Amino acid sequence: MSADARREIVVQAAIAEFAKGGLNGTSTASIARRAGVSQPYLFQLYPDKKALFQAAAAHCFATIRQAIDTATRDRTGDAAIDGVEQAWRGLVADRDFLLMQMQVYVAAVDSAEIRESVQPLWLDLWDLVRRRTGASDEEVTQVFGLGMLINVLVALGIPVEDHCWTTIKPTTPSGTLEQTDSRVVGDREFSSAIEDGSRRDHAPADHAPRASHNAELGDGAVPIGGWHGGGS
Repeated sequence: MSADARREIVVQAAIAEFAKGGLNGTSTASIARRAGVSQPYLFQLYPDKKALFQAAAAHCFATIRQAIDTATRDRTGDAAIDGVEQAWRGLVADRDFLLMQMQVYVAAVDSAEIRESVQPLWLDLWDLVRRRTGASDEEVTQVFGLGMLINVLVALGIPVEDHCWTTIKPTTPSGTLEQTDSRVVGDREFSSAIEDGSRRDHAPADHAPRASHNAELGDGAVPIGGWHGGGS
């Protein structure tokens, strides 16, 4: 097996391990075991744990970029925004991938090296979405904002019946999302919650469903594919 192939295996193993323990809570020994390589060989590929974490973060962002690039190719405007939403739905179904993203942002708070390596990757995604959709920065903010909100709700295992989801119509691909408390949320549950109004029925009285998310944001709001406001 080539060094490049081994490197890919190591990065995938690193994503799975860092997703669980983060930069500080993950050992290179656990990554080496998962990858099926020795620690000395791992350090031949990457000089230290932080360099491996940066490689795992870069791989995540490259995957996001490729998914968005493919989903928005030959599309413009609302169709391109729908493509971004479709790409994100596919990515968020991978729990390790989702949690690795969260760990990247946590690590960036304390590490200038991580922060400096991730900043251009994030800005590149922003520019790609803006270029493909023709949206303003304000509108792109709405796209990324809802994406990040869904990341948090899924990571925390917030059930779709909760009022936090009221103004979001979450859908996933045919795969499932395993929540932290072992709940499994898939297409059917999301769809039924949307169609039969079960989220409204389960919402506490002091959290009555709000009007359309787009209406709250004003006439200039961009509907974000399957993440339209609950009233639309």
